Amino acid sequence: MDDPVITVDEVTKQFRDGTKALDKLSLAIPPGVVYGLLGPNGAGKTTLIGILATLLRLDAGTARVAGYDVTHHPAQVRERIGLAGQFAASLIGRPRVLFLDEPTTGVDSASRQDLWRLVRDLAAEGTTVLLTTQYLDEADHLADRIAVIDHGRLLTEGTTRELKDRTGGAVVELAVPTGQHEATLAALRPLAAQLAADRDRIVLPAPDGPATLRHTLRLLDQADVTPSDVALTGPRSTTSSLPSPGAPPPSLSLPGGPHDHRDRPDPPSSPDARPYRCDHPEEPARGRSAPTAYGLNNDITKGVLDRFRSLPMARSAVLAGRTLSDLVRSAFILSLQLTVGILLGFRWHNGIAGLLAAMAVALAFGYACSWLMAYLGLIIRNSEAIQAAIYLVVFPMTLTSSVFLPTQTMPGWLQAFAEHQPITIIANALRGLTLGQGALPAGHTITGETLLALGWTAGILALFTPLAIRAYGRSG
Repeated sequence: MDDPVITVDEVTKQFRDGTKALDKLSLAIPPGVVYGLLGPNGAGKTTLIGILATLLRLDAGTARVAGYDVTHHPAQVRERIGLAGQFAASLIGRPRVLFLDEPTTGVDSASRQDLWRLVRDLAAEGTTVLLTTQYLDEADHLADRIAVIDHGRLLTEGTTRELKDRTGGAVVELAVPTGQHEATLAALRPLAAQLAADRDRIVLPAPDGPATLRHTLRLLDQADVTPSDVALTGPRSTTSSLPSPGAPPPSLSLPGGPHDHRDRPDPPSSPDARPYRCDHPEEPARGRSAPTAYGLNNDITKGVLDRFRSLPMARSAVLAGRTLSDLVRSAFILSLQLTVGILLGFRWHNGIAGLLAAMAVALAFGYACSWLMAYLGLIIRNSEAIQAAIYLVVFPMTLTSSVFLPTQTMPGWLQAFAEHQPITIIANALRGLTLGQGALPAGHTITGETLLALGWTAGILALFTPLAIRAYGRSG
């Protein structure tokens, strides 16, 4: 049998408020399977994903992904994984290991089916998928094996058939609107001795399978009660669900209930938190330079630039003032974000000098981007076209960078571009300057990435500063 691609050995995680999200949890996940992690809100599912994706530090135990310890080799782990919630950008690169954290919550039925097909295709190609879900039918359709956890502990583990065989008889599950809870209990009084209920869900044994379901529906209809979800689950029926229009798919009802939020962790204390998302210092500097384009376009429309041209000042003065105001705004936003991050637990590993250097690199890159936006605002004469142009520039560059996922997981034809484009270079430089050498891919250095980032910044300035000044002179 192949060695597990994911191993979790007595992992424990306790947050600052005393909540123990994981309690000596152990799992072994073989390669090339879809492994379902099933449990209610607060069970510990998201916390486990965070640890395996190097977003959270474990307190005790060990965890390994693709042969690498998540604590001691986080960069190597991140090179081999993809992570997605309700947005599946991480599916693009066909990673070796994919973490899907409740990916179909709030998704319509058609999109849900499409995602299911994609997950099956990935597993068939050899990707190991760890899927967290509250939905019995989702785990039933997708997972080769399922682990049920609650309060951070493993309750049971096995194939779908094995789990059904262990649970005994079938059950009817009812999701009930709050206003009809008492009426539902009264309607089912003939079965009251066998009911289990919480605030919005009622579960009753179904020894006769479909016959019990029909009896339940008949009693509810007579009482004019309309549940938002009715499901028959268990060995006699894989998952026979009768959801009301617009209702979500049936969800697992385990201790803690659907309104238990114990698994909402404190902000990550790990310095490697959220390594492949847009939560990076370059984001405010880059993304918030767009107002330069809109502002200049608005000034042209209102005739403000015509009045400036009539004054005895250099053509570059207006643009310099506009871009410098962007720089000041970006510095304020970046400082505010950093302050909040520190208060919530962010820590840097490369000293105060590294942190200040990272801020300087981010702001310099943002300033260069402001000149690019100034050029766009001067040559494009309506805001809708400017928005489209910015989208066409920013979105592809960001999506094909290391901001969302490691470039090593991308297709070969895209990887060469992704590794050398400016957003990846800036992101790598900022990770290295704030988190240290361990946050960079193998073969990359902090000094090298920083010099490349400054080179890209200088190149953008050298190209778009004269272009913007020239466009300003012609905009009249």
